[in-house]
Amino acid sequence: MPVAIRKIVWDKDPQGAVRLPDGGILLLLHAREQIDPASIRMIGGRLTQVFLKKPVSTAAVAKILRFGGVVVLPADDQRIETSGLGRIHPVAAVLLGEEVDFVYLPAVLEPATRTLHLGEPTPRAKTTSERIRRALYGLDERAFRARPDVALHLGFAAIRSLKGRWFQPIFIDGFLNDRELKGGMLLAVAWEMARWLKKHRSAERRIGLVQPPGLGAAIANLACVFADKTPVNLNFTAGRAANEAALKRGGIGTVISVSAMKAKAKDFPWPEGDAFIDLKDLLTSFPKWRILLRWLVGFFLPAPLLRKLIGVPKKGGDTEASLLFTSGSSGDPKGVVLTHRNILGNVTQIEAVLGGIHIGSLLGCLPIFHSFGSTVTFWWPILGGPKAVTYVSPLETGKLAELIERHRIGLL
Repeated sequence: MPVAIRKIVWDKDPQGAVRLPDGGILLLLHAREQIDPASIRMIGGRLTQVFLKKPVSTAAVAKILRFGGVVVLPADDQRIETSGLGRIHPVAAVLLGEEVDFVYLPAVLEPATRTLHLGEPTPRAKTTSERIRRALYGLDERAFRARPDVALHLGFAAIRSLKGRWFQPIFIDGFLNDRELKGGMLLAVAWEMARWLKKHRSAERRIGLVQPPGLGAAIANLACVFADKTPVNLNFTAGRAANEAALKRGGIGTVISVSAMKAKAKDFPWPEGDAFIDLKDLLTSFPKWRILLRWLVGFFLPAPLLRKLIGVPKKGGDTEASLLFTSGSSGDPKGVVLTHRNILGNVTQIEAVLGGIHIGSLLGCLPIFHSFGSTVTFWWPILGGPKAVTYVSPLETGKLAELIERHRIGLL
């Protein structure tokens, strides 16, 4: 079904009224969907002549522009459903060399909100094909950033997603004999742990995590986000010096892990005293009745009220949501701050590519300190993607092959 445009905004003034400049206008529209031409017959108080699917000659378009008309063409020479931007539409390219007085106007459709974003008008004599391409790509990025769903707090987005999959497994831990963690229980336990973090680590903005992929890592990361703290998944394979630099540079005082990991990663600079928290001991200390109560409350309350009760902000936007460190291959590890918009934007992009394919489950064996392990195999399952079958290491290929066969994993 063709998409009908609901709203038209100027890039520089999204709240203001749209009024196209006088004279001829060639509007180059980049979209990933078919658009209903009737919804753009009138833009900014001016009638338009739309040629999205119809072939049109350069002479015909030039004639309309000479008489001050508005012409809408696809931005490129590809089918309008394709996601990338190919060569500039041949008519638009030829008109660059014609002696016709008009302006180019880049336009991008943001499909989630069905909003048409209009860019900066540029006179024909002052533009080039490359400038048009850059204008369209820049406008496309700004239109994407304006989506309400990528401005949310990561915790609120997780609440909304888990509410819809309360009884469905989000993670299956292949190391723990295929133990499942369903949406409702993940939310309830992470909520309880977030309450503990707010009470006992109120002054700390960032929390270090040393956990392989699995149920514990899922709970700890989500709990940090629910507590509006930054989870910092540390690379326990990077060596003592690299991790000492990461802890210092990140201002990390508390590290959450488990005793088995502490015994195995002897080269990691483990903090002393209560700065080290054993996740297993912490989770078993929570009363079961309180987790059950949170499960029941979460089940019955709608997501907006549940967000307020947990204490999760509504908006995250460009504030810090996660911190990853580079491997340190060139000097000390470098901290890379990821915002709520970064992660939600990436997950939205993953969903745009893979969401239409039936994937029963994906393999989550890459560590969460890895950018793919963090985004694709951790946050995507929480935020609405397929369930993840996790394993502690990507190197145990025999065990991974067994998991792939047993769970019929569809994405590696």
